[in-house]
Amino acid sequence: MSNSSNNPANATNIIQRVASDSWFIFTVLVSFSGSLLLVLLLLTSFRRRELRSGARVLIIHLMVMQLLICSVLSPVQTIATYETLLAHHIRLDCPPLQLLQIGTMYAENWASTLLAVNRYVAVVIPHHYQRMLTKQVLTLMITLPWLMGIGITAPLLFGIGGRFVWAPEAGICYPRSTGGPYGTVLVAVGAYTPLVLIGVCYMTLFVRIGVGRRSNMIRSVWTTSGGVANVRTRKARRRQISMTNMLVVMFLWHCLCFLPSPILSTTFPQVFTGNFMLQLWVTKTLVICGYAVSPVIFLAISLDYQRGAYKILRRFFVWCPDPFKVST
Repeated sequence: MSNSSNNPANATNIIQRVASDSWFIFTVLVSFSGSLLLVLLLLTSFRRRELRSGARVLIIHLMVMQLLICSVLSPVQTIATYETLLAHHIRLDCPPLQLLQIGTMYAENWASTLLAVNRYVAVVIPHHYQRMLTKQVLTLMITLPWLMGIGITAPLLFGIGGRFVWAPEAGICYPRSTGGPYGTVLVAVGAYTPLVLIGVCYMTLFVRIGVGRRSNMIRSVWTTSGGVANVRTRKARRRQISMTNMLVVMFLWHCLCFLPSPILSTTFPQVFTGNFMLQLWVTKTLVICGYAVSPVIFLAISLDYQRGAYKILRRFFVWCPDPFKVST
């Protein structure tokens, strides 16, 4: 009788353990794979001059942010949550960890916003683009996202609008509002405002390209000296368009990964809050996928990254076939 009465409990425990292990293994693999690919792309960027000059410096900055999230900040929280699910009592020092994690995520949002502005100027009003490539402007576009991300998150360290707390039953750190509008302002400025600005920027960009496609192609492809194709101009423009397409796809992927959490929590609050594993998959795993898949998008779209990454991998895997040996 005792064995039969314990069977349902044992089956429940086994199911919970399998669910916990599956979530942990998949999330760690995503973080690890994304980190490796980001390191590969960073090495590629530093080895190839065309990938570390001009606006590509801003992409390097973006990849450094994503690497910090994938390799350090996300795994720390994932391991803490998994240990709690296994009934191992641990505790994280939440305030500095959350300041760095939330501040970096918000900084990454604003860095993506400035990259969208950079792409708009490069494609739509290229005669002003060189002004955005000066050392002063690039330095500002690198430091401003950190000032925004850390600056709007730091007040929570002092209990202004909320505070960072540790939930021992879930093994997570999170910001808890202490009343007032600051919590709403924090999320709006750090997450939703950059998202809207990026969307508006890219939508306007492609509308302008569609409306003026014919005249823009003629002006960019043909020079005034007899209508001879300007190969250098065409090549530079193709790279500008390729970089823009790459960043647009990354933006759309980020929306798919980051928006389900607020949508589910507001549309189906009882279902979402009542299923802890669902919360973990949506708020942790899906979010880390938003960062970890970015290098896959870069490699899939950009021929420059493909060639640079291949040359690095060729040094370790000499048996790899060369997909670029046939010149076109």
